Amino acid sequence: MIKTLRITSVIAVLMAMAIFALPIKYGVKTDPEVENFINGPMVTDVFKAALRSRTVTPVSQINPLIQQAEAFAKILNPPKPIAQTPTQGPKGGVKPPIVVPAQVTPKFNLISTIYYPFNPEMSQALIEEGK
Repeated sequence: MIKTLRITSVIAVLMAMAIFALPIKYGVKTDPEVENFINGPMVTDVFKAALRSRTVTPVSQINPLIQQAEAFAKILNPPKPIAQTPTQGPKGGVKPPIVVPAQVTPKFNLISTIYYPFNPEMSQALIEEGK
């Protein structure tokens, strides 16, 4: 049993030496593509060259994100309507009649309601929309 352990330990040491020796022997070779990549221009140089060749955008151009933010701001805070001066009617001085929209009545029946006095947001209504 002890002989087996000694033989196994010697084999393990030889294997470890082989594992460390193989990369040293075969790892010295270099790949030409890797060398070209390492010796090539740096990323910052490529970026600076791209900036120099880029066309300059006009100053009046507005960022799309800012345009969308302004549109959203108009939805939240709409501008005040412009007061229009009354215009005169046709040459005869008669103004066109004002059209009044028809009265709309609800087309459902209220069946019951639930009211929460301590939390009014949870109040509900049960309606019948049709047969």
